[in-house]
Amino acid sequence: MRRSRVAALFACWTLAACASFRIVRTGEKLPPRPPDCDVRFEHLSYEQALEQGERELGSGCAAGYDGSEAGEFTPDLKEAVRPRACALGGDLVIIVGTCTSDPGLNDVILPGITLMVLAKGPPAAGAPPK
Repeated sequence: MRRSRVAALFACWTLAACASFRIVRTGEKLPPRPPDCDVRFEHLSYEQALEQGERELGSGCAAGYDGSEAGEFTPDLKEAVRPRACALGGDLVIIVGTCTSDPGLNDVILPGITLMVLAKGPPAAGAPPK
């Protein structure tokens, strides 16, 4: 059993298809943008983003991106995240921590990074206060 888990984990780390990004809305609902919209990927803390007038829309775990990539927005990470950020109406993605995936193939749990999707400007009219 242990050998199959190690083999599955190795296979996932060597295949980009195993990397995934799930997102949960944690803020207001904005209209979606086109899947290939402009999204900024910046190295800001959550507090810095808020100070710059950004507002939180959602967050999620980008599983399959290990700790060695935690400080980098690799091209495949941007490709996986961009359409989901656009679907939330976001225009900024920041790294806020690390995470692990839900058990998947052969009960393998993948390390990942926690990302937050934000949008510039004041809350939309009629948005509930936070």
